[in-house]
Amino acid sequence: MSVRQFHLFLFAAVLLCLTPALAHAGDPSDSDGDGISDEVENGAPNGGDGNSDKIQDSTQANVTSLPSATDEGYITIVTSSTCMQNQGVQVCDQDAGACESAPDKGYSYPFGIVFFVVPCEQTDVSLIFHGVNKVVGPGTPYHFRKFDPTKPGKPATFKWFDFPGAVIDGGTVTYSLNDGALGDQTGEDGAIVDPGGLAVAAVPSLPGWSPLVLSAILALGAAYFVRRRSLAT
Repeated sequence: MSVRQFHLFLFAAVLLCLTPALAHAGDPSDSDGDGISDEVENGAPNGGDGNSDKIQDSTQANVTSLPSATDEGYITIVTSSTCMQNQGVQVCDQDAGACESAPDKGYSYPFGIVFFVVPCEQTDVSLIFHGVNKVVGPGTPYHFRKFDPTKPGKPATFKWFDFPGAVIDGGTVTYSLNDGALGDQTGEDGAIVDPGGLAVAAVPSLPGWSPLVLSAILALGAAYFVRRRSLAT
């Protein structure tokens, strides 16, 4: 992919993400213009107050709640910035191959990937994954991973990586982003495009022949034990 094709691809991706927000502008079913209807946001935990600030998420442009891509509970996105506006919020199921990003070998995403745009140069983000202990179990080590260029503006450097600086506390991930810096998918353009997800390292599966080998070892062990008993008597 050439640099020009890469820029056209990113422009199309941003436009696609912003289209729902633009379509909902002034729409009474989406009071805060983040692209998620009031009805959906009102279904978040705590009676529609996903970040527990005693204000309905559906009335806050910088707070968005929606079901995860895997239907495993809600995700709440909270941004803190001068623009105070989430746009084009979407989720997709990475494990089912429904996202545009490359497969992330060795990791699974029980809540899928969350994607949103913030039209400003800096933002602090909190992602709240509700019910995480029910989904993956308490004590499971999590990773917050992103699919971005490791060198902003360099399309050849796109890869999955653990995002440095992300703090994971239970089911809440907090981190900061700057336009054109690591973590912004589109480079320096006056907006921050943020795809990412809570990941769990996949447990490696045994090769198909492993059960046969294990059975053979157990059989040999049993035969050895029987022979020793017979010799002893």
